[in-house]
Amino acid sequence: MALAAATITKRYKKPFVLLELLVAFALVSTCALPFLRYPMEHLVGEIDTLFKMELARVGEEIMADAKAALYMKKVPASWIFDSGKREPLVFSQERITVELPSGLKRSYDKKVTIFPKKRKTADSGEVYALLAFVVDLTPLQKRKTVTPLRLKMSAFCTQSIVKK
Repeated sequence: MALAAATITKRYKKPFVLLELLVAFALVSTCALPFLRYPMEHLVGEIDTLFKMELARVGEEIMADAKAALYMKKVPASWIFDSGKREPLVFSQERITVELPSGLKRSYDKKVTIFPKKRKTADSGEVYALLAFVVDLTPLQKRKTVTPLRLKMSAFCTQSIVKK
């Protein structure tokens, strides 16, 4: 009889209920959230900084190409040395993709505009012109961390005109 009484009073362990496990997981994830949020914000900021640096490099290449096109006579001389009031010349306008070495890509609208600044004729008959190049790189993604880039550069041109 003593044996039967011992088996009756034996208690069984209850397994964990699913609800208890979900509550424990929620508490752990709530405590871990600050440890994950700030590194992710920092990582996004680092990626944006890398894109800004790469965009500045690409912008300088575009500016050098525009200046080379000026010296290779791809910009009409009549527009450069015309004495009348001139509107800005949109030299090139297209969509470019900037890629980081890690494989991340962002697309931008590229616009290169040439503005006439000054024009002067010397006594010797040479005409001097000062032009301003402006490169606008506007992101296609509208995020508050992605900012457009505007680069400006001046170029000096000369042309000899024979006086008659």
